[in-house]
Amino acid sequence: MRNISRVIASAFRDRRTKSISNSRTDEFGYYLHDNKIANWDKDHNGDILSFSLCGWGTVTTRERLNSLFEILSYPISIQQKNYNQVLNFKDKSLVIESDTAIKYHVDLDCITFGYGDISLAKYEAIQEGWLDK
Repeated sequence: MRNISRVIASAFRDRRTKSISNSRTDEFGYYLHDNKIANWDKDHNGDILSFSLCGWGTVTTRERLNSLFEILSYPISIQQKNYNQVLNFKDKSLVIESDTAIKYHVDLDCITFGYGDISLAKYEAIQEGWLDK
């Protein structure tokens, strides 16, 4: 993990403002070259980490996000395989587009794609064991 990634990811985790070179964070967002690659959100299910490569499937963007996931101890990583961006979550891998919007629902320990939220009914069904995470 590069020092810049560790420092910025730690500031993001602690919701502090920090800026080093091409990376910065504020209370809610993590930016690389002024692209918001991650941000904190919240809904009725709890905390959400929203993230994206913002169309830039580069070594640097993946490294910044992977460092963030490591600092936060989240079971997520992004790699490139056969020129494709691959999202790894727990024991599953999925090819994603470099502009895919991804949400990690911290309290539910699950991932959703796009800009939709998990409804309260679906949350309750997951909690009761009716649906898989």
